[in-house]
Amino acid sequence: MRKLLSIAAMVTTLLTGSAQAIEIENLYGGQAIVTGIFEPERTRGLRQVLLDVLVKVSAEPKLVDDPRVQPLLDRARDFVASYEYEDRMKGTPVRDEQGTRDRPHDLRIKFDPAKIDAALAELGLKPWGSDRPPLFALVTVEYPANKYVLSSEGELGLGQKQALAAAAVRRGMSVNLPKNAPATASQPILQGTLRWQTDGAFWRTEWKLIGATKKRSWSMDSPSFDEAFRNGVGEAAATLAGRR
Repeated sequence: MRKLLSIAAMVTTLLTGSAQAIEIENLYGGQAIVTGIFEPERTRGLRQVLLDVLVKVSAEPKLVDDPRVQPLLDRARDFVASYEYEDRMKGTPVRDEQGTRDRPHDLRIKFDPAKIDAALAELGLKPWGSDRPPLFALVTVEYPANKYVLSSEGELGLGQKQALAAAAVRRGMSVNLPKNAPATASQPILQGTLRWQTDGAFWRTEWKLIGATKKRSWSMDSPSFDEAFRNGVGEAAATLAGRR
């Protein structure tokens, strides 16, 4: 139940009839799970979070595969304003020195906004402001013997809701799931269907963004629903930001 409430706090705010923009927190920051607090794990975490922030601030998921981003990742330290660690096993006694190195930590990083904006300018991109419209997600999950729509209530599709929450955070969007109220007329709706393909062990996903100035449909195949949600939320953000 606590886990379900945590998900609700992240991405399933009950609709109140308003489609006003929502201020996205920590747009220029993020976190990664690293092993220990030493190199080379710190650099790996810095690179991972910098890539996430570049995508999140610009609303351009294509940067993930853009070779021009590599030199920026190579100097990830130059963009850091501050960072901190939190032991994910705090409260569990450390048995030896090797155990200290192996303990997983959350590496939380804040980057310098001016330096991130300058880096995006090098790539020919401008930041998308932190006031962003909330998405109303209507997502149907289909297995060969089961089918359901993700809702903000209940434990059905808990894993998918966690993945959607994570995708929303990484892509800098606020996402609402249906409960007892429909989306408002002016609110962008992200409609998706995830169908599990048993023959190839992958998700065939169809997305549609409706109710926005620009309407768009796209599809993809992915090995996990985590990737499917990152694509859906990321491409919706790109469309709303005028990238598509």
